[in-house]
Amino acid sequence: MATFTIPNPKSTFIDPRTGLVSRDWYIYLNNLLNAVGQGTVGTTTQVLHGGGAGYGQVALSQDVTGVLAGVNGGTGVSNAAKSITLGGNVTFSGSFPTVLNVSASTDVNIPSSGTLLSVLNLVGDVTGTSSGSSVTTTIAIGGQLPATTTNDSAAAGKLGEYQLITVTSGQAVGLSSTVSKNVLETTLTAGDWDVTGQVDYVAGGGTSIQYMQQGASTVSATLPSQDGYSSIVLGATVTTDPGNPIPVSRMSVSTTTSVYLVTKASFSISTLSAYGTLRARRVR
Repeated sequence: MATFTIPNPKSTFIDPRTGLVSRDWYIYLNNLLNAVGQGTVGTTTQVLHGGGAGYGQVALSQDVTGVLAGVNGGTGVSNAAKSITLGGNVTFSGSFPTVLNVSASTDVNIPSSGTLLSVLNLVGDVTGTSSGSSVTTTIAIGGQLPATTTNDSAAAGKLGEYQLITVTSGQAVGLSSTVSKNVLETTLTAGDWDVTGQVDYVAGGGTSIQYMQQGASTVSATLPSQDGYSSIVLGATVTTDPGNPIPVSRMSVSTTTSVYLVTKASFSISTLSAYGTLRARRVR
């Protein structure tokens, strides 16, 4: 590496014999010129001040691999792994082909077009809104997820998406004793859902009901496993039409899947039919 020692004070800048810059000063100035890229703006090698300990060079043609402290305009973290962690409010534009890890409460304004990031890792709870040519993404750390402030509904595919499917008493499905039957059917798109609901029954005069079972299932006309359905034992003639809730069931599906509200009842004397409601909420 070239030396940048200032010439001896006794060295004259102009050689009196030639009228040109003296040899000592020429070597010093030439070394400085080479270190800053020979005067070309945007060269791959620049001079960084060494904090009183001289000068050092760093290659800028590839990723900066050192750590430049925040007080000097850097991130304070190594960029060798192409990862930059930022906090506060940050706006990007143009091309930024690296990975942005946001791990503090941050508003990141990202242009909606062009090549900006190859990967964007938003660490925390995320919401997003569009405004003009930018997408503003808000990350709330520590589980503090911003919620809606009005009576709107989450869009399809978004956290909190809600489905409500109802079959009315006028559409009640006739049952056969001890035979599982679908009360209604819906479909859930791929994701993680919590499903609950209720089955209501319409009994003919004098009907005696021994038990009623009801639950949500991904298999048609089949009750789910032991912890997925409720069971009510009566063993008596009903005088009012009963309604029984089903337990909350997790439906984690990788593709669009049919979900059924299923019932099975044991009864005699007269008729029994069923209607009801199925509710599904996308939980993550």
